[in-house]
This record gives sequence, structure tokens and C-alpha cells, in this order.
Amino acid sequence: MTRLKEDWIRDIERDICEYDRELAGKTGMTLLEIAAEANGIHPERIREAAESYIVGVVPVKAGEGIIGTFSQSVAAILQHMGFHAVVTEASDVNGIYEAFRADARYLFLADDERFIGIDWSKGRVSDNNAATARGYITALEQAAGSLSGRPVLILGYGIVGEEMVHFLKEKGALPVVYDTDPRKTAGLDPAMVLADIGQMKDYPLLLDATNKGGWIREEMLHPEFWMAAPGIPLSLDDTLYNKYRHRVIHDWLQLGTAIMMGELCK
Repeated sequence: MTRLKEDWIRDIERDICEYDRELAGKTGMTLLEIAAEANGIHPERIREAAESYIVGVVPVKAGEGIIGTFSQSVAAILQHMGFHAVVTEASDVNGIYEAFRADARYLFLADDERFIGIDWSKGRVSDNNAATARGYITALEQAAGSLSGRPVLILGYGIVGEEMVHFLKEKGALPVVYDTDPRKTAGLDPAMVLADIGQMKDYPLLLDATNKGGWIREEMLHPEFWMAAPGIPLSLDDTLYNKYRHRVIHDWLQLGTAIMMGELCK
């Protein structure tokens, strides 16, 4: 996962309601409804869990240390979904112990390498990389219609990009991959690899899993494109994003976290 910066996420708690309204305007579904759809469950399953169980969000000091407002932002997303989510006062192992003592059924915690959710009553773990891929593909499908039989261009073939290929195939879509490093795509069927980024404009359905930021120019985009972009920072600059915001699904943390919670409710 990309290590987030506090400046990117500090407003999540304040803006979560507006974010959800905008998401529903693009996809026809709220954050909770997308979390249910992505996990093949009814939204009521999540609502029932939210009424019944506590979520402990545990800060972790490992690696480069705690990201300011990260745990609070995760808790805010889960609270918006209806859960009683609390950030533990202690961090690391002591924080896990604190959550256990507070009867939390679910745990959310992250270090520099991985962001996970845990349901220890069922021995279930949700990984943010897979959840993010599944969530953004679900959101793209809700916005643009069924992906079955349609080419979808994935920009960036890292961990999330690989997960996207897997989920797109499950939906019967036709994944095509572009990465600036040809070694990453060397093991793929050549028919699945876009060698010339100049052909990107031929693809109306885009999944952006890159982390460069601001590299896409307007002439590279299909006139009727839809983009679901978990990549951080966003590959569109502010001017281009504001112009096409109605066709771009992007956030710093919200979708991936919600899909993780939905997975734990299955």
C-alpha cells in the first residue's frame, strides 16, 4: 500500500458525508451499499453488524511511525457506516490488548506494508489491497454499466493492479494492462499488455493504480471515459480532475476501508 500523508487524509472525517453523496451521484450507491455489493451480501447484513459489534482501530508505530489522523480517519469511515468504532489510546500490541478488553469484535490496523481488518471471532482477515481493487471495480461497474465482455485498461501493474486483473476476469471483463516497467507485465499474455500509452485514448474504461501523480494529459483520454482511481496521488492534475470530476471515482481511504468492513461482515 502507498504510505499516506496526513495532508491527504486530514479532512476525511469532516467531509465523509459530502463524499458519500458525491459517490452515490456517480454510482447510484452509497459507500455502505458498494461495500455490500462488492462482497456479495445484502446491505442489511452490514447494518446489523454495525448495531451489534465494536470496532477497535489500533495505531501502529512500526516502520516510519504513525500517520497523523490515519486511525481517526478509518474510524470516521466506519462510524459513517454505522459502526461503533473507537481508536485505542495505546498503540501496537498494547492497543490490540486494549481493543480486546473493550470487547471489540473487529480490529483495523496498518503498518508501512499492509492495512488489514480482522474479525477474530471468525478468524477472518481482510487485506486492503484486494478490498481496494474489488471496491473500485464495483464502483466502476455501477457507474459505467456491466463490465462483461468489455475491455478495461489498468494503469499500473503493482499489487493492486494484479488484484484488479483477477477481479475483472471474474466479472467476464477483458483486462488490458499498462505499466512503465515492461518487466512487470512480462509474464502476461501479450494480448493483455498495452505497449504504447498513446493508445490509452481508445479505452473508455480506466482503472488507475499508479502512484506518480499528474501525468495524464487531456488528449490521452477517451471522449467518454470513466476512471476509477485508487492510485495515490491521482494521475490527473487538479485542473483536469475538476473538469472531469463527474467521471472520476477517487479517494484516499474511504472505498478500500468500507469494502474491508463489508468483507468482515460476510
